[in-house]
Amino acid sequence: MIRRMVRSLLFLAFLAIPGVAVASPITFLFTGSVTGVDPALSGTFDTTQTLSGSYTFDSTSAFGCPTFNNSGCIVPLTALDFTIGAYTVTKGTGGLILVNNNTPVFFGSPRDRYRVLAGDVSGPLVDGKRPNDFEFTLSDFTQTVFSSDALPLIPPDLSAFQSTPWELSFGGGFLTPADDVFGEITSLTLSPEGNPVNPIPEPGTLLLLGSGLLSVAGYGKRELFRKG
Repeated sequence: MIRRMVRSLLFLAFLAIPGVAVASPITFLFTGSVTGVDPALSGTFDTTQTLSGSYTFDSTSAFGCPTFNNSGCIVPLTALDFTIGAYTVTKGTGGLILVNNNTPVFFGSPRDRYRVLAGDVSGPLVDGKRPNDFEFTLSDFTQTVFSSDALPLIPPDLSAFQSTPWELSFGGGFLTPADDVFGEITSLTLSPEGNPVNPIPEPGTLLLLGSGLLSVAGYGKRELFRKG
């Protein structure tokens, strides 16, 4: 009986240390309305269309979350794609989620802010111009949505934000302004396949858990030797 208990405890101790920290990708879904189209893009986009897409990130890849001096939380995107009407865009290299609690801004009031940025996207040419970048920004001027710069593992409540614009830019350069299609984000939800991971214990917590189980296992071994 004791031998069986020792084996079980050793097995649990082995699982406890590496297994708890395993993370999985998290996917958020978003939709939006189209409220404006620059004239050069009007052959492809119009205000009757809608935006629909998703983005994926890994909760363990965040860096600077939370940070000091309102510098915010920065999380790389692993995937992003969306459609506007029949037009489809995918993320190239890069892409970030930025989370700021009570962040100061150069112009306007401080705010809580959640931003998704993709500075390199791919899609068909429109009016001879390729898509350059995509972003949306959720701003809360009451500064009550976030209590820190920590990364949300579930979508923040969209109704708590007073500003929710998105924008897709085409072309542009040093002397040539970009053409844009833009609108408002209307929903942000968790994908059924992108459930958030369980909270990941700190290394000290994992060490304490593993050490405790190993200690109990060691005690069981001593009892076994005494009786043997």
